[in-house]
Order: sequence, then structure tokens, then C-alpha cells
Amino acid sequence: MSARLLLALGLGLFLAASGSGADQSSPSPPLPQLIKQLGSARFKEREEATRLLRASGPEALPLLRQAARGGDLEVRRRAQALLEELERLENTRRLLTPQKIRLSFRDTPLGEAVAELARKTGWSITLEEKQQAELAKRKITLETGEISHWEALERFCAVARLREEPPPAPRVEDVAELLGERRRVIWVDQNHTREETTEPRFVLRAGQSSSPTYRAGALRIQTVGIPVLHLGTGKLDLTLAVATEARLRWHRLLYLRVDSALTGEGHRCKVGTPFIGNAPAVVGTGQEVIILWDGFTEWPYQNRVQQGTVSLTVPPRHTTRLKQVTGVVGAQIETAPEPLVRVDRVMKSAERTVKGEDGTEITITSAQAESDGQYVLQVAVRRPPRATDPPTGPGVRLMRVNRRRARQAEPILLSREDAEKHGLALLDSKDKPLKFVTGELARPTLNGFLEYTLYFQAEKDQGDPATLVYSGRRLVSVEVPFTLTNIPVE
Repeated sequence: MSARLLLALGLGLFLAASGSGADQSSPSPPLPQLIKQLGSARFKEREEATRLLRASGPEALPLLRQAARGGDLEVRRRAQALLEELERLENTRRLLTPQKIRLSFRDTPLGEAVAELARKTGWSITLEEKQQAELAKRKITLETGEISHWEALERFCAVARLREEPPPAPRVEDVAELLGERRRVIWVDQNHTREETTEPRFVLRAGQSSSPTYRAGALRIQTVGIPVLHLGTGKLDLTLAVATEARLRWHRLLYLRVDSALTGEGHRCKVGTPFIGNAPAVVGTGQEVIILWDGFTEWPYQNRVQQGTVSLTVPPRHTTRLKQVTGVVGAQIETAPEPLVRVDRVMKSAERTVKGEDGTEITITSAQAESDGQYVLQVAVRRPPRATDPPTGPGVRLMRVNRRRARQAEPILLSREDAEKHGLALLDSKDKPLKFVTGELARPTLNGFLEYTLYFQAEKDQGDPATLVYSGRRLVSVEVPFTLTNIPVE
């Protein structure tokens, strides 16, 4: 082969490699350019911009939020769809990050160990009432590293030879007055008592757990009972229970979908329609429910395990187990309390309204510095719907009570603990909180605002107030894929 031919061949290979490398390393267009490209006249360019923005992940969220409120219809439509998708993925990622605890027991009485496990997880955990005397004689030795709450509960039960019972059905007592057979009135105010369950309740009894389980960080998906196969039709109902860490709150189970199911013999099952969740059930068949609400008293919230059922058809109509079931759970969950709205330069923000990303609004009605060193803020807060608001839906009428009297009623005095519960804090320029002295909560206005008058005092050598922070639970939608294996079938 001549030297000239070798040179030409080498040059060609170099150029080809250089071109390939340039294609692989060519940077994506800047995010603002991709946002603009969503409205391109060419379909391929719109699709390419959508793909690249999706690949950018959380970094693209701020610009997508702006674009979703823009003027171009196509940009707005695509930005909104991408925004919902990326926020759902980000919310799921954050939710799936579990809190970690460490268990350390050495010949510890079982009752003491259960109490310690409950304290560390935040769950209400008890031993089965009829077995408490017998189980109290047991002792447990267990050392773990940093593990998730669900793994801790599972390890604890395995070592102590315990199994879970399903939590009791939620009840709301002493709140309803039945009027005839078809009408029910529920009072939700400070003058009527309610039974509240603010965290999951686990009852442990002697035995070994055999429920197939999938842990997804802060969530746990588990089979309920043993599915029964009807030999005549080949159908079985698979019921799954979904529970969260105690720091999170259920709003509702949106759906439960099974994508594939294999029998132990390797046959693929036919999957029925997904389970579609419902709003909280307060309405019986043919019943009308009237909820009389004072506007701020919390609904007796039940952070219970959520359940859904999906039907499967098994070929050839006989099996003793399901080898593998995969699917997706969709849910609305309230996060642990977190800052929702920050009002900077708060002492100069009279008549200013600030809106958070979740829809929470704060209006600073007035902000004054008193001669005695106290700071007085008048604040109006409007929150989006929460899990502790009364439910709505078909057959439910929500009515606000005492509207006329509410305007004349005495405000509710707030302690420091009340201010923390309502999520209101005043910070200096170093984000150090000022001391809360006292406060008042007026009755809710007709437009849904909660009106506060708050008194704060700076500590010695502390700077002037800079920021008002409102914290609360944020309602998020999540999608959690799951895989369950070796499910027994009767």
C-alpha cells in the first residue's frame, strides 16, 4: 500500500472520529432557548426541546413554571405537561428518601423495646392486648446500623418473633346527629368532640410475618391476606396495602395499577382495570351528609393504611403462587412540615401579598415596631386544601357556621406552641427566630383567610426582624413503581 494511500486513509479515520466525538460532546442549547423552542413551527424541534428539557430534570423547573404562565399557547401547553411530570418525579424522589434510625437492644424487655421503637419511628405501636402478659416475659437483643423505619419494624418483628395485625378501621365518634335515615349532620367545630388518629397504629402479636412486601423508601407496599383463586373462572382479587412513615400524611390513594403478573409456572396473568381511589368515605348509600364547619377546626384526620384491589385472571386457572407482580401506585401525600412562603423585608411589606408555589397566600396587613421593643404583625393566610379539611364530593354539602357571630366573636389567643403549630416564625437577618410573645387568631373570613395578630420580641443583641416564614405541609402527587414476589395463592 502506498504512503499516499495510507495518509489518506489515516486522515479519513481521524476526521470520522473527530466528527463522531463532536456529535457526542456537543452541548445542549441553553434552557431559555429550549423553552422558546417549545413553540417552534417545526414539530421535530418542539419534540427535541421537550426531550432535552425533560433530561434537564429539576434544573428546568423554575423556567418551566414561568413558561406555563406565558402567552404562547403551545409553549404553555408543553411547559405545563413537562412541569407536572418533572415535579411528580422530584416529589417521588424526595418522598422515597427515608429517614434512618438505629436500634440497640440487649436483653431488653419486649414492652420497653416496643415503646422505644414507637418513639423513634413516630408510629403508635402496641402489643396485642390479650397477649401482652405473655409477650411481656420476652426479651430482645438487636443491634442495627442506620436503617429505614420500615426495615427497622421488619427486623424488630423478625427477631422478636412478632407479626403485624392490620390497623383498626378508622372511626369518627360523637360528631354526628342522625336526622331520619337519609340525612346526616356532622359538626366540625371546637364545641364537638372527635376521635383523632394522627399516625398509623400497628398492633403486634406472636407469630412470623409472611406478607410479601416492597419497601420504597418512606412507603411500604404489602399484600393483604392470601388471594383466593376461583377455579371456575380463574379470577383472583389481589389487595395491596400502602402505608407511609409517620412524618407524612395521606391525602388520598389516586390509583393502584398492576402492569404484569406471572404465576409460579411462568404463565402471564390477564390484568383487570386499575383500582381508582376515592375521596374520604363519609357518605353511605343513598345518604346525604351536611358538614357544618367553623372554617379552621381540623377534620378528624386518619393517617391510616390505604388499600386497593386489582383483579387478575390466571391461566390455566390453577396456581399456588404468583411469582412476580409489578405495577405503580399513584397517591397524593402531604409532606412533613416545610417552609412554604417567605416574606422578605417584612417590616416594610404592609399591604403586600406573597404567594407560594403550592398556592398558599400571605398578606401582611400591617407591620409595626413598638416603643417597648416588641414587633406587631397583622397577617392574613390563605391555604390550599389540606388532608385535615372536611371532605367534599357527591352527596356532601359543606356549610360554614356562625358567620354572623364569627365577626363578633372573641379571637382565639395563641401560645408559643400554637404559633409553632400554625407554622408562623419571624426571623432576623441571620435566620435566627425572634421570641414569640403572644398572638390572636380571628375567626375565618368569608374569603377563606385566617387572620393573625402576632407579637414578637427580639433577644438581647439580636438584629431587627427581616423575614416572616410560614411553614406547613405541602400536597404532592407521587408515582411509585413496585415489584412483589412469591405471593401465595389459595
